[in-house]
Amino acid sequence: MDLDLEGRPRVGLEEYFDMVGRKTGALFACALELGVLAAGADLAARESFRRLGRSLGVAFQVRDDILGVWGNEATMGKPTGADIARRKNSLPVVLAFGAAERGQADELRRVYAGGDVPGVLTAFERLSVRRKCEQLAAEKAADAMNLLDSLELSSPAAAEIREVTSFLLEGEV
Repeated sequence: MDLDLEGRPRVGLEEYFDMVGRKTGALFACALELGVLAAGADLAARESFRRLGRSLGVAFQVRDDILGVWGNEATMGKPTGADIARRKNSLPVVLAFGAAERGQADELRRVYAGGDVPGVLTAFERLSVRRKCEQLAAEKAADAMNLLDSLELSSPAAAEIREVTSFLLEGEV
């Protein structure tokens, strides 16, 4: 799905979240469910951890998409704006096209199709895309933390999972 959406002229927010849920969300869901399965958990616990994993994976992907545009290149180990240059429909791109009015959308489409990273970043700034991305990242992180809080975990286990969750969702920008 991720590759299928790459380079498409318009991707909606619902379609984006469906894709990241099936990609990064599914990966995290599988990891958490397998962990509790190995520990002998019952079906209800497995389902709870699967939901937590999916939520955590979606939150992580939102954060990763932000870092792919505005992250510290030295920390990330990949060039800032690489997703733009590849014409990947990451969250900032989806939000930009969703917020752009007709004239803005035409200009954004032109600079995006050409892989013009500075031009796309200028359009993002005009459309307040970074702020919108940060808001969605905070919402998705809160969703994951609320699911974590709803689980009945011993204090050491909860603290450990919370620490890993915080690390994954608070990448340096």
